[in-house]
Parts: sequence; structure tokens; C-alpha cells
Amino acid sequence: MKKLEFMKKSGFIIGVIVLLMAVMPMSGGLPAQAQDLLEYGDAPDGAWGTYPSLLASSGARHWPTTSEILGLGLSMGEWKDWEPDAWVPDLDAFDDGLNTFVITAGNPAATVTFEVTNWLMGYPDLFVNILIDLDGDGDWNDAGEHVVQNQPIFLQPVAEAPFVSLPFSTVGATPGPTWLRLTLTRVPIAPGWDGTVLSPFECGETEDYEIYIEPGDLPDLIVESKYEIVEGCEYWVYFTVMNVGNAPAGASTTCIYANGIQVATAPCPALPAGGSNTTYVGPLECPGNTTVWIGVEADNYNDVVEEDEENNYWENLMEQPLEFGDAPDPTYPSLLASDGSRHCPTDTELLGLGLSGQDCKDFEFDALVIDNDACCDGLVTTTLAAGDLNAAVQFEVTNWGANDLIVNILIDLNQDGVWSGLSEHVVQNQAINLPAVNESTFWSNSFSTVGATPGPTWLRLTLSRTPVTAPWDGTGLFDCGETEDWNITIEEEEEGWYYKPNQTDYAPSGMPDFDQKQDMWTDNGIPTGNWSYCGPVAVANSLWWFDSREETGGNPPPAISDSYGLVTAYGAWDDHNASNVQPLVNDLAWYMDTDGQRTGIPHSGTDVFDMEKGIRDYLNATGYNDSYYEHTEPWPDFYWIVEEVERCQDVILLLGFYHNDTGYYERIGGHYVTCAGVNSPGMQIGISDPFFDNKEAGGPGRIPVPHPAHPGNGTVHNDAQYVSHDTYNVAQVFPGPIPPMPPTGCWALQNYPVGTTPPGVNITNFIKQNGGPGWYNPGAPVEVIIEYAVAVSPIVVNATLVGNVTFVGRGGAPDAKWIESFVVKGFEAGNLSNELWSENATTNNTGFFTIPNLAPGTYDIGIKNRTSLSELETGETLNPGINYVDFGEIREGDIIESDKVDGFDVSKLGMAYGAKPGDGNWDPNADLNRSGKVDGFDVSLIGMYYGKLGEAKGYF
Repeated sequence: MKKLEFMKKSGFIIGVIVLLMAVMPMSGGLPAQAQDLLEYGDAPDGAWGTYPSLLASSGARHWPTTSEILGLGLSMGEWKDWEPDAWVPDLDAFDDGLNTFVITAGNPAATVTFEVTNWLMGYPDLFVNILIDLDGDGDWNDAGEHVVQNQPIFLQPVAEAPFVSLPFSTVGATPGPTWLRLTLTRVPIAPGWDGTVLSPFECGETEDYEIYIEPGDLPDLIVESKYEIVEGCEYWVYFTVMNVGNAPAGASTTCIYANGIQVATAPCPALPAGGSNTTYVGPLECPGNTTVWIGVEADNYNDVVEEDEENNYWENLMEQPLEFGDAPDPTYPSLLASDGSRHCPTDTELLGLGLSGQDCKDFEFDALVIDNDACCDGLVTTTLAAGDLNAAVQFEVTNWGANDLIVNILIDLNQDGVWSGLSEHVVQNQAINLPAVNESTFWSNSFSTVGATPGPTWLRLTLSRTPVTAPWDGTGLFDCGETEDWNITIEEEEEGWYYKPNQTDYAPSGMPDFDQKQDMWTDNGIPTGNWSYCGPVAVANSLWWFDSREETGGNPPPAISDSYGLVTAYGAWDDHNASNVQPLVNDLAWYMDTDGQRTGIPHSGTDVFDMEKGIRDYLNATGYNDSYYEHTEPWPDFYWIVEEVERCQDVILLLGFYHNDTGYYERIGGHYVTCAGVNSPGMQIGISDPFFDNKEAGGPGRIPVPHPAHPGNGTVHNDAQYVSHDTYNVAQVFPGPIPPMPPTGCWALQNYPVGTTPPGVNITNFIKQNGGPGWYNPGAPVEVIIEYAVAVSPIVVNATLVGNVTFVGRGGAPDAKWIESFVVKGFEAGNLSNELWSENATTNNTGFFTIPNLAPGTYDIGIKNRTSLSELETGETLNPGINYVDFGEIREGDIIESDKVDGFDVSKLGMAYGAKPGDGNWDPNADLNRSGKVDGFDVSLIGMYYGKLGEAKGYF
């Protein structure tokens, strides 16, 4: 084997020399001897290893004499290296003398060859000592490592010659790279030498070499092959142990590991060289993971001395897809990492109707959160009422096996993101009496929803054949069965909802909800076409509402009362008469080039930028372009939508429908809806949907004025009092699923009817519609993404400041701890001494605050709360209308409100440390993260900003 060299390129050597010279003290710190040039070895020492080479390690070294060297000095010009300290690792320029760089382990009479040159007349008394690190532990101080002791070298003056060392033993040596020290002296060295000296040898030379110890004739056990067979929650491991060494191996023990934990052993008989033994171990219980690293290690207890002790182990991944729930994780336990409820892959029972329907199980390697199971079936009841002492839900079960089924149901009644306590384990081990090869629908045992928080929440329905221990929290592994999670609604008028206000003339139920399935509004103008007028219908909802808001007469239709011309009558009727809907929509469809009717370019539906232009053209045509403006927001943030709707702007959403075909999401088509309301705390949107009336179909939402069902009659909602405001949870989606989305992610509607089971229901109408080509692979699940928001806003004279801040240590938004009071000040730009205005503002649970009615202009704007340093944004221009200013991260720690963080603040925090409200030493200013206690998190915050000053210090 070639000698292994380390970093011998000249550039590196020079760099190391310069570095060593740079760090060597000019005076003091080392004995005077450190300044002398001596001859050293160069085995790794210091930062590079533990062999004694450096002066600080008392490494072998020699005074600079020219009387003898290792190597061929006469014929080859080899010489010594004289250095201020050892050049480690392996950086000697004249690294010569040794000719043998490979030795064999297990040899009782090993030798090496080396070369010596002698120039000194009359002094033939040379000695060689050799050290070898036989066990590879980084030193030469173990028994037997002083392998050659004071071998005499007989060499006439001014002569050179090769020599063979005295024989030495390598029995028990560890194969692999190691280090050898060859030392030439004129004095003998005591046996058991470890390579160090107290003072330099008067003459001679030391050279260090990296050599290789190759294995001898030994057995070598390996795991030649291995595979697993999985059945339910059990598996068998089949494997072959083979002796690939050159000698027989005695009997040994093979061990099986699952994720690094020993789970079984198996005996392995004695094997001749080249022999093998095949066996299996099982059944073993799966540890409840979908992917398990199964390892097999031959000779686990080191019963056999082997040529290579490092190659006994073979590990690979055993995949065992399980059946999971799909509630959001965090915070519900759905994912494997959260020990989410999961079931081994069996086909003996399921939730849903597996005999008469298409219901099935989902076997996955981890939970498909949020709410992405393809077979999300079994629950019939998805709406409950708060305050019900005898609530119950209906569900479906199919049984192919024995009649021993059990159902458990969890409901997050307080919407805190977990299922905790007996009150939320609402159905406990309910027995299901269902003979084999049967399916049926069942009512759950009754439970109470008294005290439940109205709104959307999560229900877990788990079918098993073994009971759970109450209260159950939704975790654990089951041998069989199924778990399904649903986003259900607990009905009651929820706090936090804001709906567009009712208008007397004439939007008496808030935002209108006109229907696109009327008047031949199809992409080919005939009944067999796809309904394509959702864009102009959604805009008509908005303009109708604005027009109604500004009407002064207060006389609803049929009385003709039209004091505001944003919407005007297209016939002999009031502008808000039901008869006015169709001509208004047709007019808007032309302006927005729906189906290409304005440009003559065929397409289905309305492009969002054609909608943008069409709204502007309509405002110009009606003379209201100085009263309203249009703004198009791509990939809008949910909280941006909330702010727009709550400040009385109208927002039309373009929903993009995407499906995952072979792991890649592609756009199917799109659909426009109008925002009717928002619920920021509940992360919900209420919409007027031109195509669906989901609330009328039994989904969540509101119907302010009851009216008969009207399947096939799209004109009923032309009377604006009749609406179906459908509500949906929204969830943030991050890059990956939808290729064009921005890095910050976007928002998706949950349980939208296009994406319900079976996949693709109602999707056909929207293929290639409302922007861009599209196609659909039947059976693929559909993701409903908010692609664009088209906002129609009144033009205002005053400026409104919408600021946002980010808090450290208060959890992620939305969170109640993000609600904080601030003082906000406007200063003359560049002159903090001239304060122009000061306001108090409170952020919402996402860090946003609003200050209306400010004079437009350019300001330096500062903010501060009671425990933060002041932040300053300079040169901010506030224009008429909405102005967004990001004040960034709030720096907490100013407990004494001096606008700096110093020792006084630390002292106050120390006095209050460990306190909570009601304690004698409680100080609310010391609770920097508003957690309700003073603890290490507050210490961490004050440490982050210690020594910092407010950016507007002295002005708050």
C-alpha cells in the first residue's frame, strides 16, 4: 500500500510555517530552547493528534548535527529538517529513511527496512529504536509498541546502507493506518520508550511515517443479505451470515435491531472460510413507525476475532404504511412524530360504507395533514349545536371480521388545538354490534356540548377492536381499525364574525349572492355549456352592495328609488329590482371580456386582469372612477383579506383549483366568489358563491332570510334578501404543493365542495376556466387555493396607517399574546423634536393595528409599548387611503421604561423572577413575553437586547 501523505503541497507547507511563526510568542511563554532549531518528528500532535511530536509534548528532538542521518545522504542528497518546533502533521521536507510502509497483523516476526548515512569518522556506535502504534489509539505507550529497542547499526564513516530491523511481533495489532517513529541516536534508549525526551538527543535524527497494518488470515463475518416480510403489525426478518475471511469462524450470536434497539437474537453456527448460514427471526412486533430501520449485526458479542470488526452490520429501511388521522398537526396528534392515532394495515373493518359505496382506508407513511386523506369517510353529522346536553353524531361502519368493534370519539370543544380530558373524550369505547360482512349507520352515545366554543373544530372518530383508557388524547398504535378526522362546526352566532352590513335599499342580508346558473350564462351560449359567468356575477354582488349603501331614499323595490348611479336600472324598474340582475351581469361580462365577447378571442370565463380592466372601465363609464378604485392582490394573505373586508372594502376572490397528478400540482381551472364576511380569530371566510349554495345544502354558514330550496332555479337569489353565505375554514399552504405560489405561501379553503369525496365532484364545470389552460385527472384530490383578491374600494381623502409588528417569544401568530397597546407618534421627517401627532393603538392577534384619519404627508413614525424599546421608521409617506408600514421586530426588555435595556431592568426582572399575578413580587412589566409568569423566557429576551437603546430615545 502506498504511504499515506497529509497536506504535502508546498503552498500548504508555507502557509503552516507562516501560521506557526505568527502564533509563536516573541518572548516568554516557552523555554529559551523553543527558539533553537532542532530536529523533530512530525506525527500528528496538538490540534491534529496525540502523538508526542511538539516541544510542548516533550517530543523526540535532536541538536542540529551533521554527523549522521536517516536516509541516503551520499547518493540521494537526503538531509535533516531543523525547525523551531515540530511541523505537524507530516510536514517534514526530508521525510526519509523508511522503506517499508505496509506490515501484516498477526506476524510474530515482522520486520521493516530503513536507510542510514554516517559521516562521522571514528564513531560507528549508532542505534535505531522503532515505535509503532499497534492498537491505533494515538500513542506509543502501550506494551509491545517499542518494537525495536537499541538495534546496533554498524556503518563505516562516510558511508550509507539499507538495514533490516530486528524482528518484532504484530500479533493482536489493529489493521488500518497508524504511525511509526524511527529514531537514530548514538546512545541507547531505555526499553518501553514512548517517543518523548526531557532534553534533546545530542545527535541523530527522528522521522515519523504513516504506515498501514493489513489484516492477516482471520475470519470475517458479514450479513450477506437481508429482507423483511410485514403482515399487519408483525414482521419477520430473513438474513444470511457469511464468513468472507481466510480462516474458519467459531459459533457466534447475531442480533436484530429496530431503530437502533435490540429486539431479538439468533445463534450462528461455526462457519468455514466462505461458508454461510441463512435463518429468520419472527414474528416481531412493529414499533409503530411507518418506516423502521431494521439492522442485523453478525457476531454481536465479539465472540470471533475478525479481520474487520466494522463490517458486521447491515441496516435498511422497512416500510410499513399505516392508517392515520389528518387533523392539523401541530397541534392535534396526527403525525407519527406526535404519536398520532394510527392503525396497522388490515382489511377487516373500516369507517364508511365499504360494501355498497367506494369507502376505503388510506395507508400512508405519515399523516396527510391538513385534511388530505383521500378516503375521508364514515362521519355523517358534521354540524353540532353548542349547549346541547344530548348531542350525538351519526357515523358509518363496515365489518368484514369478528363482531368486536369499538368506537371512540374526540371533539375539541374549546378549540384549544388538543383533545384533553373526559369532557372532550365524548364517546368512550362504544360497542358496535355489526356481524361480519355487513355495513350500517350508527348513532353515537349522547354527550354534552354545554360550554363548547361555537365555530369550526376538529372531531376524531376511531374504530378499533381494543378499548382505550379514558380520557384518551388521540394517540397510540392500534392493531387494526381506522381513524378519521373531520373539521366540523359547532353552531351558534360566533364572536369574531364580521359580515358586510345590511342595506335597506337594497341588500337586506348583507352581501348579495347572485347565481351564475341562469340566462344561458355558459361558455358556448347553450344549456350544454359550462357555466362561466362567476366573474361578472361576483363583481355584480360587490357593486350592488356599494350602490345600496349610498342610496338615500330608503325605499326598497318594487318602489323606484335611485339616488346613486353606480348601478342603474336597465329597464322600467328600480335599480335593485330582481329584474336588474341579469342585464347588470351581462353588462359587466362585456366590460370584463367574459368568454371573449368583447375582444372576440375565445376563452372560458374571465381572466383576472380582464376583470381588473373591466371594473375600471365600468367605473369610468358610470362616472364613479373618482369615487372608487380597483386593486388586484396576487396570493393574498388571509389577514389582508380580513383588513380589507372589515374596513368596508369589497373583495372578490379567484379560487384556483389544483390537483396532484403523480406528485406535481397542476391547475385545473378557477372560480370567482365574493367575500360576505370574515372571522379573523376563527380563520374563516364567508362567501357569496355564484355556483354553490353550500349552506343551503347543509354545510356551515348563514341564511339570514329563510327561503325554499331552489335546485335548477338560478333566479331565486336575484331578490337580494335571499342569500346562502357559505363559510369555510382557511389554512395556510406553503411552497411545494402549488408550484407558482410565493415563498411566503398562500391560503386554501378547506372542505370546499369541489374538493370533497369522491375527488373531483363538481370539478368538470371549471376545467380551463377563468385564467389559463387546465386539465383534470379523474380521481385526484383537489386543492382550493386563493390565487387573487380583486378589491373594490372607495377613494378616501384622509390617510389610514395600517402598521404591523413582529413579537419574539410570544409564539406564532395568531396568538392572544400578540394583542399589545402601543403609543404611535408622527414626527416631522428628519426632526424628532417636532412631534406632529400621537395616537394610542392596539395590535390584533396577528400584530396589525390601524390608525385612521391622519393627514397625508411624509413622517418619521415611532412606536413603543410599555416594555419595549422605541422603533422608528423614517421618511414614511402616508397617502390618502390605506398605508402599510412594517415596524419589524419589537425589542423587549425596557422594564423601567427608560427606552434602554440596562442593569436597572435586569435588577427589576430579578426581583420579580418566578412571580405570577397575585404574588407579592409580581411586576407585569417583567413579564416581557406576556405569558403570565416571569421566567427564563423573559431572561432570554432581556439578554437579546441588553445594552440596546430605543431608536427614538428621549421622545417617548
